[in-house]
Amino acid sequence: MNRTSLKFGVSVLFLSQLIAIVSGYLVNIFLSRVLGPEDYGKYSIVFSFISIVNIVLSSSIPQAISKFISEKEADKEKIKSDGVYLQSWLIFLTFIIVFVFSRSISLIIGDENLSNLIRISSITIPLYGFYIFSERVLNGLRMFDKQSVINSIFAISKLLLAIFLLKIENNLNFAILAATISPFIPMVMGLFFTKPKIISFKKNVQLKKYLNFSLPFFTFSILTNISLNSGFFFLNHFSAEKDLVGYYSAAFRITQIIGYLPTTISVAIFPAISNSFSSSNLFLTKKYIKKSFLLILASIIPIIIFFYLFREALIKILFGAEYINAMQVLTPLSVGVGLFFAYNHLLTIISSIKRQLLSMKISIITFFISILSNLILIPKYQMIGTAYSVIIFSSLGIVIGLIFMYNQKANK
Repeated sequence: MNRTSLKFGVSVLFLSQLIAIVSGYLVNIFLSRVLGPEDYGKYSIVFSFISIVNIVLSSSIPQAISKFISEKEADKEKIKSDGVYLQSWLIFLTFIIVFVFSRSISLIIGDENLSNLIRISSITIPLYGFYIFSERVLNGLRMFDKQSVINSIFAISKLLLAIFLLKIENNLNFAILAATISPFIPMVMGLFFTKPKIISFKKNVQLKKYLNFSLPFFTFSILTNISLNSGFFFLNHFSAEKDLVGYYSAAFRITQIIGYLPTTISVAIFPAISNSFSSSNLFLTKKYIKKSFLLILASIIPIIIFFYLFREALIKILFGAEYINAMQVLTPLSVGVGLFFAYNHLLTIISSIKRQLLSMKISIITFFISILSNLILIPKYQMIGTAYSVIIFSSLGIVIGLIFMYNQKANK
């Protein structure tokens, strides 16, 4: 099989995602049982914040690098050099903001006591920043085997570090530290595979070119991620029972399996559609889009049905009877998460065909819908309200995205 083909890419990236699924479940099962619902809830809030920071680092410069290398591989050395320079500045600025304003961030999240944990989590910024840069370079070059290797090591590192550090001391700080330093080894391997030329000062970086693509893509990525994870922050703010965040987190972690195949398909399909669209091969572009959506629907629906049928057993087996209250939110949340990943894939496709501004506009609309629905539903319905919010903004996002795409086509 051709190692740069889309079929090979989906296969090996799915394998790495499968490793991430198993590792991610084991990490969360281990932490939930060791920490208990309240501390596990705090861990989940900080982890959700780290996820948002990681989106800042992954969806801007690295995504642009992946796109530009896939379109013009002959210029890969210059693109890599420009990219590592810009990513270094992004990492530096992000680290300063998170570290200096950790107390303000904790107040926005709704728990001032999380400020020290946020400072600890800032260590991950340079590690993850250079790891994801290398990962996206490999994606643009269609070196899917090496991309799969560093992704798998990243997933396994999270598990091994969590077990090792919490065996030293059963402490929430150590749980956060484990997640924080896990990108170190894959970062080193990624930089070894890609070998970007790190230049301290560059005068000829085409900043406007990168910003024109990165800013809209970054906006839609960060806003969609905040929309999905904001439930943790609102639930923590409005709920007097802090254990509820832990219960919601248990259900949320279970539902993340729904997104692994859609995410794999989105990552693999992005450079393929970008390349076929740039080459004016509309037949191949349409073929990629149709097949990717059929695969995503075929993967999402059976999992949601399985979660509905075995929700009580899943909670007890994976997280223990202590988390049985998570059962009530698992089914509606799984529907919402399934819709979310379909919506996110739609925006990824729109961006890959050079409609980044359209993706950005849609994400802005759905972001405000998610905030409004959280404010209305969570005070009244608590955990269930959080799941309903995900269903509402994801469903409307899909509808709005399809309407916008239809109107764009009709105007041509």
